[in-house]
Amino acid sequence: MKLETKVKHLTAHLSPSALFIVQAYEMTYDGGWSVNTPFRIASGVTREELPGIVRGRWEVIAANYGRKSVSALRDVANDHGYGPQNVNLESDYFPIVAIFPAR
Repeated sequence: MKLETKVKHLTAHLSPSALFIVQAYEMTYDGGWSVNTPFRIASGVTREELPGIVRGRWEVIAANYGRKSVSALRDVANDHGYGPQNVNLESDYFPIVAIFPAR
């Protein structure tokens, strides 16, 4: 499955009229990957724009940390106790982006 198609599927439950903030994470490797500082990569994003934003981050991750599996891309927001209005995408246990409503 193509990355953009997978992102559309994983974000289909989000409101089409809402705006979103997309956050990425700085990562370090100390025998295993650790999440460090989160940083905003986009604000005021529509649901339709999300696949392009995720694609950009996906390419940065591939260049800096190694290519991840599109088939393993999943939303882990519920695993971390976030509500259904949030999406936390990870692949191969590596955080890709967090998507949450702009307030």
